[in-house]
Amino acid sequence: MKRTESHLRRSYDEELQPEVVLVCGKKRYRYDPLKVAALREKLLARDAQKAAAKVEESSGWTREEGVLAALVFERLRASKTLVDIVIELKVPPEVVRRLREQFRRSFEDDDRARKSGEVLRREKSETREHAREAARIERAERERAAARAARRSEMMGLPPKT
Repeated sequence: MKRTESHLRRSYDEELQPEVVLVCGKKRYRYDPLKVAALREKLLARDAQKAAAKVEESSGWTREEGVLAALVFERLRASKTLVDIVIELKVPPEVVRRLREQFRRSFEDDDRARKSGEVLRREKSETREHAREAARIERAERERAAARAARRSEMMGLPPKT
């Protein structure tokens, strides 16, 4: 909340009822933390309502339509039929059909996201397996090279390297 002390004092002095204290000859105001917290909550709630109203204006949806969509989605999630939803909520079938399509699309999007997540996990797993295999091959090549070097030095009569 970006409000200065002077703004708070001018706008909400009656609500906050600050205690005036003299510090080094200057007036200072002390506020009750509980009253400040209550005012903060009140202002945040008001700001949230303003933000919601802006979203409603820009999206073309009203809060009531959002609530209706939530109720329909809730019943679709509970596997209710179109007829049951229309009867329960007393809304036109066209509205429920439109919302059912949006609900289905959201599941398709979720499935796509889940599948893409599975693909990424599979690719990571394959990359790890590839790295393990490469390390195993490299280790085996080093062991073979060491064995060849040992045979060569043995053939030449040199002491083995340790």
